[in-house]
Amino acid sequence: MNKEELSEQLAAIRRMVELTRNETAGALPWLRFWGWIIITGLVATQMLIYLEAYNRIWIPWAVIYLVGSAWSAARARRSRRNDSVRTFSRRIIDHVGFSGGLACILAALVLPLIGAYNFETIPVVVSLIVGIMLFVVGAALEFNLLRIMSLVWMSAAVVLALVPWQWHIWISVVLIAGTYLLPTVLLSRRQRHDDR
Repeated sequence: MNKEELSEQLAAIRRMVELTRNETAGALPWLRFWGWIIITGLVATQMLIYLEAYNRIWIPWAVIYLVGSAWSAARARRSRRNDSVRTFSRRIIDHVGFSGGLACILAALVLPLIGAYNFETIPVVVSLIVGIMLFVVGAALEFNLLRIMSLVWMSAAVVLALVPWQWHIWISVVLIAGTYLLPTVLLSRRQRHDDR
């Protein structure tokens, strides 16, 4: 290998590293948005439980999934238009986001409403779905914290299955804060450090 070939290969590697850094930075608004919107839904659910309006618990989640899906779709469309090169990791994240969101809608709304399982089972099933989503996104971004957090979500599914349903919301708030909001802080710090 001569110096010119080596120089070209190093330039290609630098471009790939830069694209991956941009993908990581692009995940921050997504994680932040979904973290806060889901915490809002959990708080609304807790208020409805307190008011004993159990038959209305599905309403905040329907709104959250509709608003969240619309925001995510608009963001993905804008991102595709702005990207001169759509990386493989970007494609994975887009597909995982779409399919995972659809799976969460089915698990949290449709399946319980048609009687496939009771509403107390929703956090268990959603925890498994979110765990899988975080693992795949963590792998695509080569971000080990997300892969570790995915294992936390999958383990939480077992905990949620074992504890009384009254604890589900509070356990979920801790999970979301630790696996959506904490990574945004760490990713931001990493991005600032890498930019120096």
